[in-house]
Amino acid sequence: MPLWTGLHDYDGKNPYHQPFISAADVIFLSSEKLPQYREWMEQQLSSGKSCLVCTHGKDGASLLGRETGWIEQPAFGSVDVVDTNGAGDAFFSGFAAAYLAGNDVSR
Repeated sequence: MPLWTGLHDYDGKNPYHQPFISAADVIFLSSEKLPQYREWMEQQLSSGKSCLVCTHGKDGASLLGRETGWIEQPAFGSVDVVDTNGAGDAFFSGFAAAYLAGNDVSR
């Protein structure tokens, strides 16, 4: 059974996250504190992860998958942001629901 995890405020160094990284097959994170996210994601894919998704706030998200390679998804439209609290969790949940329903993650 694949294990999915989301890393909150990951900076590429914090040892708190390592057990979650080690255990997970699929990882979600944000580029907010990890400017070298592409290099980090490539390292994780090389170490055996199956899929990594990195959100970039108003700039969309990047996916790196064993079967898909890189997919860049810009954010849709513009909205007036009132509060970003929970945005990552909502994104993770929506992605997981679509994936489990058999939808193509490259769209």
